Amino acid sequence: MKKILALFLALVGLMYVRPASAQTLVFHLPDGAVSEVSMPCTFTFSSNGDKLIIDGSGNRIELQRDRILAMTYRPNRGDSNNDMKVDVADIATIISIMAGQEDGNNPEPGPQPEEPNTAPDLGKAPQGTMAVDLGLPSGTLWANMNVGATSPLEYGLYFAWGEIMGYTSDSGDGRKFDFASYKWMASDSTTWKGINKYQAADGNTEGCWYKANSFTLEYDFVGDGISVLLPEDDAATAYWKGDWCMPTKEDFQELLDNTIGEWTTFAGVSGYKLTSKKNSSNWIILPSAGHRYINELYLNERCLYWSSSLLPSWTMDAEALRVDKNEDARIFNLQRSIGCPVRPVVRK
Repeated sequence: MKKILALFLALVGLMYVRPASAQTLVFHLPDGAVSEVSMPCTFTFSSNGDKLIIDGSGNRIELQRDRILAMTYRPNRGDSNNDMKVDVADIATIISIMAGQEDGNNPEPGPQPEEPNTAPDLGKAPQGTMAVDLGLPSGTLWANMNVGATSPLEYGLYFAWGEIMGYTSDSGDGRKFDFASYKWMASDSTTWKGINKYQAADGNTEGCWYKANSFTLEYDFVGDGISVLLPEDDAATAYWKGDWCMPTKEDFQELLDNTIGEWTTFAGVSGYKLTSKKNSSNWIILPSAGHRYINELYLNERCLYWSSSLLPSWTMDAEALRVDKNEDARIFNLQRSIGCPVRPVVRK
């Protein structure tokens, strides 16, 4: 009983921060749709458990449980800076208890991740953006949507690696994703040999990051040796500000190691769903946005998402997450001039 009371009070505490203001719960659904309910309200489930029924002050909504992508709490309708975000997964246990679904025999939960001393700065991320806790050892939080998107199922923008100018899926916009159009190139070069920023000692002596040594008759590495994108070249930081940044190769590997992945479809949009191994209520979905190469958009039920990590064995490539339908997710090296989506993270 004490456990139930404590959880109930926790929910009330989240929902009644500013009692003098209009209070609203906003449920974010596929395709950018939202459903709102005014408070106070009650939660119940349908007889077969597939619908969440919310009765509020003068309104009632019924939502398919598996279509709720996120929940946002608004102390007043003018609050659009996401200061009081509440992930629906965070209160799933409370809702279950309120609906009488706890059997009382569940063991006490194990140690929970420590809360950060301060909440992350979510900057200028669009309304509805959530920093999802997937129970990762590092405490890294993953955004629920791509840069340039306004809902979790939108593709968002496509970026060449290390560029902060993004482009839509319209391949007729005039942008060519090749080295001739790539930002970090020597002015007299249109091939990978002219890459002039983010250079590794990779042994590819044809690249301009090597210089012939007339004394030793060998080539000296003269590149910058920078292997991770600087903040000024990070698309997530550029667009969303705050603590958001692009994930590194190691962030992607940690994500794969600590989640269960499955190819799925929501509202006609296919993608790769990653569910926390610690809490199955917490998950994100990566839409299969494909990539842009030269002047074409390639979908082919494939996810390609940039990391901020350069491939150390070849300056021409950077690391990305790749998932093809019916294949295992993996870290993949990709030509830097190709256009791919970006999924931001926040590190504790």
